[in-house]
Amino acid sequence: MSGSHNPETEEAIARSFPAVATQLRETLARLEQEFGDVQDVEYTIEEGKLWILQTRSAKRTPLAALRFAIAFVKEGLITPSQALRRLNGLDLNALARKRLVDVHEPVARGTGASAGIAVGRAAFDSGSAERLAASGDPVILVRPDTSTSDVAGFAVSAGIVTAVGAEPRMRRLWHARWESHASSVLRRSRLMWRAIAQPCRNSDQEGDWLSIDGEAGTIYLGQCNVVVDRPETELAEIERWRIKSLEHL
Repeated sequence: MSGSHNPETEEAIARSFPAVATQLRETLARLEQEFGDVQDVEYTIEEGKLWILQTRSAKRTPLAALRFAIAFVKEGLITPSQALRRLNGLDLNALARKRLVDVHEPVARGTGASAGIAVGRAAFDSGSAERLAASGDPVILVRPDTSTSDVAGFAVSAGIVTAVGAEPRMRRLWHARWESHASSVLRRSRLMWRAIAQPCRNSDQEGDWLSIDGEAGTIYLGQCNVVVDRPETELAEIERWRIKSLEHL
């Protein structure tokens, strides 16, 4: 729960409890079909027996909501009309995806805890992050680990890099979603990224520019160029649904 360790993987469960692993997959798929939505499932295995503790609709980004809706329609779990109602009020501006271009060799690689990119000046504690942010520049908070004392730094940071921390897994229901409380808090900032190497003080200069890619799990020295992509294929699919629904009015 603290986020200091990664949980066991699906493969580990299959090795230790092959029958339970099969039951788990079947149960998760059934829950998703029953609720017609991606689920956040909490379960435990006690004395070789599977127990489902709770299930609820999983939280998701606008882009994930769009892609989940399209996937559920294609799988026949919901209708296009239901998908449109589910996406009602979706902020189309939030669907844009930023990525780094013309990047050089990363200074370090790690495990991304949330997809996205961030470019900013390195700050090694919350106080420094607040001072740098007050100057108008974006900030990357770089910490060995995180705690509640870093919350003020989270609030003003475009991205976060830590040397340790558990990896939250956000996947479709049949993979189940593992998530620590600490990782949940961190994902409410724009990006949390767990370093495997030690990028924190390569230049040892607070205020140096850093660029981080949470999806690739890479960190770069300097300001990398950023481009913005829109999910045009998915948006076109939604527009076809809307036109078809109007034709039936």
